[in-house]
Amino acid sequence: MQSLLNALKGLLFATTLSLHKSRLIIPRILRLLRSRDHQASDQILAYVRADTEQMPTWIWIFWAPQLLVMLQQDHATMEHQMGRHLLFKLVKVYPQAAYYPLRAKFTFQRHDPTEVLRELLKQLKIRNPHVLHDIEMIGKELGDNVKPRPEEGLCAWLQGLEIGSFFNRPDVESSFRSFLRRLYQNYFQDSARAASPLLRALAPGFRADFLDDNTREPCILKALLRLKNLRDFLLSTINSREQTSHLEELSAFLAHFNRRAIEIPGQHVVSEDEPLPQRTVYLDRFDSLVHRSGLSQRKVVFKASNSKNYPFSASPATDYARFCSEERAT
Repeated sequence: MQSLLNALKGLLFATTLSLHKSRLIIPRILRLLRSRDHQASDQILAYVRADTEQMPTWIWIFWAPQLLVMLQQDHATMEHQMGRHLLFKLVKVYPQAAYYPLRAKFTFQRHDPTEVLRELLKQLKIRNPHVLHDIEMIGKELGDNVKPRPEEGLCAWLQGLEIGSFFNRPDVESSFRSFLRRLYQNYFQDSARAASPLLRALAPGFRADFLDDNTREPCILKALLRLKNLRDFLLSTINSREQTSHLEELSAFLAHFNRRAIEIPGQHVVSEDEPLPQRTVYLDRFDSLVHRSGLSQRKVVFKASNSKNYPFSASPATDYARFCSEERAT
């Protein structure tokens, strides 16, 4: 216990002494907090809490995703207790910087969010109700209106298809047919067809080629070749289109947005300096054009209060947990 406490004391002191090197030291602190020595917890927690109260809060902004992962541990562990303590500090002092990782975590735990996560978001909304409402409206508009078309999602899925994965299974035929049914359900059924005239036109042919027992291709290799031809046709059609869209046509809310209270997302993460108010960059408005970036992304340009442009990608949801490893690097 004493050796663990001494190690933490040294690392916390080094962090306070060299704030500009804190990103190199904090991962070692987080690893030590994984200790499962419950007898040591109370004494060590008391010391670490008192010490972090004297530290500047901004050094923990970069580590918010890792602190959120710490919340998943048992409530009695030092990991959970310190993650909770530091996240509530972030919510209080840097609410907008804390909001984005919190919201992402909540989205991917929507069916089973922890009480701590709910309380953190509640505290954010109490402190900044109007700003957070605008942020959530922007997120909703980007997710609902500034997103790839269904046929682009289908093409991206077909491009990432690993043919060998079917032949590595004992039930090749059933797994391949199950894959085709999922493909049809995701991209050719009513909701997708309604959003895409192209998929609406292709749906009968897809059903005849792959699903109908009377007309489908029985040979898996030939069926895969037809899928490849479908992918090539979609890719050719997509690439022949205009690569930019007018934001006004996609979202009137975003096109006319002009409130200067929202911070440019991620600015405190990429900078190693203290986020002083005079350094904070705010969203001024959105660029009038939206650019296609690959098959599954749209590039939206945020025009900021410092007269610079910040491009962001609007894309389908990604597995958030993959990015929450403690070995994060700048």
